[in-house]
Amino acid sequence: LLSSIVSLDLRSNDLEEDAARCLADALPHCMYLTDLDLEGNELGCRGVELLAPALSSCPSLSILNLAGNAIGPNGARALAEELPRCESMWYLSLSENSLGDDGASALIEALVHCPPSVEHLDLQSNNLVNLPPRQTPLGACQ
Repeated sequence: LLSSIVSLDLRSNDLEEDAARCLADALPHCMYLTDLDLEGNELGCRGVELLAPALSSCPSLSILNLAGNAIGPNGARALAEELPRCESMWYLSLSENSLGDDGASALIEALVHCPPSVEHLDLQSNNLVNLPPRQTPLGACQ
């Protein structure tokens, strides 16, 4: 069953760290997964730290929605470490995660080193106030 899943929508299910651990174990079996929607859960930093390394095991994963999971700057850094290995990713939503400038900077720096496939990056409502001009998404594109 897992090997045939193309889209997995688990929005707003109060998923926490234990669910992230289970999902991380399952993702390597989801070879055709293109869309993973985890918006509005409670994954937190630790949940994303568990989940992030498994993302690259899904070679077709192109859409990832982690909006509203309170991942914070440390969760953003964990995700940033794995993004360059997610070669099919074109849509990444991380709105409402309290990333702050440090988390956003780590993500933007990682995206500079990613394959040129990321077309949509949603960082709204993340308390971004002091990003240097070169660390804004537009500055990184120069």
